[in-house]
Amino acid sequence: MKKFFGSSGFLIVLLLAFISVENIAPKVHARPCSIFLGHCTDSDVCRQKCNEKYHAPGSCIDQPAGLPRMCMCQKDC
Repeated sequence: MKKFFGSSGFLIVLLLAFISVENIAPKVHARPCSIFLGHCTDSDVCRQKCNEKYHAPGSCIDQPAGLPRMCMCQKDC
């Protein structure tokens, strides 16, 4: 009996350890994306819109001279 479980038992334990690591390890494939929601007049409104629509943080960002501020949401793609 010991001879039967000797090598195959080790392989089973190794396989179970690999499966456990795969299920617990965080996925690293997500990358951040910037999503523009239009013109920004109020930072609080921008944050609220991003939270409601994408469940992500948002903020007003300045554009080059002459262009209006934009509401930008940050989320994982």
